[in-house]
Amino acid sequence: MFLVKKEKKEGTCQIQYFTLHDEQKKEDKLDWFRSINLQGIPFTHIQPDKRHNWINIADSDFEDLLPLHQVHGGQHVFHEISNAISTNRDEWVYDKNSANLTKKINFFIREYNGLITRRDDSFPNTIKWSSTLKSHFAGGKKIKFRAKKIVESSYRPFFKIKFYSEKMINDRLTEKHLNFFGKNFNIDNWLIAVTGTDKSFCCLSTRTAAICTILVILSAYPSSI
Repeated sequence: MFLVKKEKKEGTCQIQYFTLHDEQKKEDKLDWFRSINLQGIPFTHIQPDKRHNWINIADSDFEDLLPLHQVHGGQHVFHEISNAISTNRDEWVYDKNSANLTKKINFFIREYNGLITRRDDSFPNTIKWSSTLKSHFAGGKKIKFRAKKIVESSYRPFFKIKFYSEKMINDRLTEKHLNFFGKNFNIDNWLIAVTGTDKSFCCLSTRTAAICTILVILSAYPSSI
């Protein structure tokens, strides 16, 4: 690469580009360098695109495609987008077995409600606390067990287990999640899960609620458009 800066040059720079073929052998490339001088290199003047790419520029209509979702309005495919469920206590609200999950949740609820009744704010480690649960505790909100809250959920890609879908016990189980699957998670809907922008792209579709770690960083698009 040769970069030449002229002291009194005004305006945009010019890019003159030339490349050898990738399939050429190392010996052929070295022979080429030995046999040619700078003036003899057949440079091509190229113009960067609006994203400042200047090599391997693809002629594509990607910018004209309809986006999946736009926060600030405009035309898009899906009207709703949400992060996945974040429980902050997976070991309590997930289990392969419904009976085991029922036992765990009943124990959790007894401990939590008992502390409220006794006005004991020592927050013992018999259950797992978080700032959200402590906020419910400060408001004196008790929890009631409901068997219908035990539903199927995608815990890892291609791995479904039982999930206790009570909002107070799950740190981030929002109205959007309930809009996707119904108050009792009984609405049939497809979820399209994709990774966030700072991770390599991958995509997974599931018909059940999904935990946040299913694709490390996840944005969920309901399939109802």
